[in-house]
Amino acid sequence: MELFAPNGAGFADAAQINELRQRRRFRIRLPVEITQLGGKRVSRPGLTFDISSGGVYFSSNRDFQVGRRIEYLVTLSRAANICVQIRCFGHVVRIVQINDPCDFTCRIAVSVDRYQFVRSDESASTKVP
Repeated sequence: MELFAPNGAGFADAAQINELRQRRRFRIRLPVEITQLGGKRVSRPGLTFDISSGGVYFSSNRDFQVGRRIEYLVTLSRAANICVQIRCFGHVVRIVQINDPCDFTCRIAVSVDRYQFVRSDESASTKVP
């Protein structure tokens, strides 16, 4: 597999590109919900592939645009009527269309520019504040 190296070095294999990443990525499957794209409120489900302190790579449906602002919730835990999520604010970095989608039509890489932990009591409300 060949990918273009963004540093102008030409083509490199995927292993070389991964070594250029500055933050450690954790391969973990967690539910994600996109709550805002640009200035528009939305509700789109997704599923993470990996997470780092600087970004999230997840699958979802519909149209995304590189550079667009995004707000999304990653659910870490949901037990005993308590839901723990991370509300993230960032922008769309990369979009990969899936040729043979099972559940989702694309994979999206987004930045984590800022974040906050959100804990809600689901017995009081089903919505996250």
